[in-house]
Order: sequence, then C-alpha cells, then structure tokens
Amino acid sequence: MERHPEISKRRAEALSKLRGESMNEETINHYFQTLATAYEKCKVLSNGESLKVNQVFCIDETGICASQKQGYVLAKRGSRKVF
Repeated sequence: MERHPEISKRRAEALSKLRGESMNEETINHYFQTLATAYEKCKVLSNGESLKVNQVFCIDETGICASQKQGYVLAKRGSRKVF
C-alpha cells in the first residue's frame, strides 16, 4: 500500500441480513417447487414443448453468500463504484 498510494483498501459489501437469513432449506425447496410448476405450465402453454434449461435465467445479481463477514477489496483511490 505504501508503494502504491493510488490504491486504497475498502470493505466489500456483504449480503444484506434479511437476504442472508432467508436462505434456508424451506425457502430453497419452495423455489424449486415453484420452478417445477413453471416448467409444467410452460409445457401446457406451448402444446407439449418442454422448457429448456438454457431458457431459464437467474435475475439475482448478488448471488448467495454463506458467510456474512465483510471482506476487503483493493480499489483505485477516489473511485466510487468498485466491481
């Protein structure tokens, strides 16, 4: 860090507490049951043609993190959004 003053250490954003607490077996089972129902409805509505796996997209940008610890990232000093 001393050799590169243009870099700063920042805390990474953790998954929100509410989202973290909602990731449990019951919620995950409900998701897959809903997905199975959607597959069946699509098959009925498309005259027997099955929905393909590559036609299902995840719209969640954050993903699932098992740990609620906030880690650190290195970023250019003064930058506002770090990816």
